[in-house]
Amino acid sequence: MAAEASGVAQADAPDDDDDSNQHGRLCGHSIRSAAQEEEVGKEVYDQMKEEYDFTNGVYLNRCQTIMDRLVPHIKDAKGFNYKIYVMETQMINAFTVGGYIFVTTGIIDFSKNDSELACIIGHEIAHNERGHIEKQVKKNKFNQGLFGDVFGEVATGLSNMFTAPFNQKNETESDFYGIGYAYAAGYDPCVSIELWKRMSEDESEFNHLENMMRTHPFSIKRSECCRNHIESNYNKTCP
Repeated sequence: MAAEASGVAQADAPDDDDDSNQHGRLCGHSIRSAAQEEEVGKEVYDQMKEEYDFTNGVYLNRCQTIMDRLVPHIKDAKGFNYKIYVMETQMINAFTVGGYIFVTTGIIDFSKNDSELACIIGHEIAHNERGHIEKQVKKNKFNQGLFGDVFGEVATGLSNMFTAPFNQKNETESDFYGIGYAYAAGYDPCVSIELWKRMSEDESEFNHLENMMRTHPFSIKRSECCRNHIESNYNKTCP
């Protein structure tokens, strides 16, 4: 129900970029731990299982091996018990909720090597570690005007990550942290440049007005940002 209809005074929307209340209160409920975010992840997992076939075997083993190499390099970890699942769909996508990481067979096939896939999985890890999931929960709760159980009621909304991505700042931050995890685990971070170049082939030509309206940065801009980040922070020149 809407906030006005419930008799609750209309308030300003929470600042999506404000880190000052990362472990603050949400509609009277306190978000205190990764375990609580994992409850949302489990709800989304259950919903995804109803909508998609999950695959094991080579696809999952490859992703699990990569994730297991990345996780030990998380600094100041929030305590997530990371799980990774492969969905059988040719959509080129990956998303995460509360430590549950979902990748599609489409994005695995799109990745040319394990280093590219490591940057993708690292990106999803970063969304959890940088508090982006919690911010998304808070934003969804405010927009929907829901005032019941903080996690159960938003699980359905969070499962729509395909159509409700994070904002450009969070996406860029996750790109950079994902590159860092991949580099620390021994993967080649430079492949992220080529990865986003290929992603850009299906996008329209970059223009600043459209970029302001997008949630994800243009892939070609992400490619350029990744190059600058790697060469500035890792003393590494990418081809």
